[in-house]
Amino acid sequence: MRGLPIATILFCVFILVPRSSSQPPTDSLPNVIYYNTMSFSPGSAFERNLDAALQSVISSSRSSPSAALGASPDVAYARGECYNNLSPQDCVLCLGMANQTIRGQAPRTIGARLFSNSSDYSCYLRYENYDFLGGVTPRIPEGTIENAPAAPLLRNAAQASFPLGIVVGVLAGVLVTLVGIFVFFCLRRRRSLRIRRKFHLDTFDLPVIDGISNFTYHELETATKGFSDINKLGRGAFGTVFKGVLKDGSEVAVKQLDLHSKQGQREFVNELSIITSIQHKNLAKLRGYCLDRDDRILVYEFLENKSLDQLLFESATGILLDWPTRFQIAWILHENSSELEIADQRLDLEHNSEEILRVIQVALACTHENSASRPSMGDAVAMLSGYKQVIIAPRSHGAYLDYLSSNDTDSSRLLTTSNTFEPGTSFSIESRP
Repeated sequence: MRGLPIATILFCVFILVPRSSSQPPTDSLPNVIYYNTMSFSPGSAFERNLDAALQSVISSSRSSPSAALGASPDVAYARGECYNNLSPQDCVLCLGMANQTIRGQAPRTIGARLFSNSSDYSCYLRYENYDFLGGVTPRIPEGTIENAPAAPLLRNAAQASFPLGIVVGVLAGVLVTLVGIFVFFCLRRRRSLRIRRKFHLDTFDLPVIDGISNFTYHELETATKGFSDINKLGRGAFGTVFKGVLKDGSEVAVKQLDLHSKQGQREFVNELSIITSIQHKNLAKLRGYCLDRDDRILVYEFLENKSLDQLLFESATGILLDWPTRFQIAWILHENSSELEIADQRLDLEHNSEEILRVIQVALACTHENSASRPSMGDAVAMLSGYKQVIIAPRSHGAYLDYLSSNDTDSSRLLTTSNTFEPGTSFSIESRP
């Protein structure tokens, strides 16, 4: 201790120092420290109370400050003393350095005391977790939970009901949304089941049609690579067409009919029979069908880079009139009730006139611009057979409505010309070979 005798008896401290020139306090001051071997946990209530108590003692301007802070059992007691008539500023400096020395040599101990000695700067700092101050009443540090004012138990009716109303409203909205989603999916499932039930209502053996194959769904799925969008050729009002390659290497056009087209199994088979009975060089040949599970699929021969209009209207020699003009002539004759002039003169017009008119009227009825107004395949067959009255034909041809409206002058000219036709004169509109 550099020859400095120190004696401690309770709170009595005797310090013998030589009177020499004063030196500022440094970290190397001759110190004596005692500390408790028990420690407190980091972040505990005692640590917070101890920091507040030591800060109160160090920053006090009194010569012998003390403090007791906290609530039992975490009360921290602290006391400081300054000697040699230190000024308040020097006392604060000495006690602060003493606190740093304790924290450095005995961190988190529950009790410690330190005597800081120098020629002109001497102080004493002590803290404990028990009352060594002699009956000092601890106070609660400001800002702690214990010192916070008690919250009112009850609010007024408006404040109490406002949050409850928000909670109830949010819960009610969530409940209504969930119920709506549940009802939507239930109705959707019921509608889907009703459509499937309608489709499978008529169960009977499929007819055997010569030259037509009955494909399985797996075969067509493999041919179209799972009905992928890469093989998709287009989509119409009643289904989607895909390009496929069968096991024998032949290319086909696979038309997957929409389940929601309101067509039952019996109607599908009837339509299939009608399609197979029609043979024409300009019509794609039906290769087969699939009636598996909920799927209705038609398989046609694949026409590479061609369509029906290209087969009908491709370039050829000997064309006298273009097709828009022919369509206008045919429409004008229809408006003048002279449809028979369109018919081939090689037909027996005298005996087949009624049947020819019926065919023309049914054909016109199938050209409604609105697809919903067109007759179904079954209705068309019934009207052609005379079992059903022909529905009213459209006032204008749906496919050429825009063309006719943009050529009113030419239509008037053709109408005037048509009135000059001599009796017995007829037109023969034929497709190109």
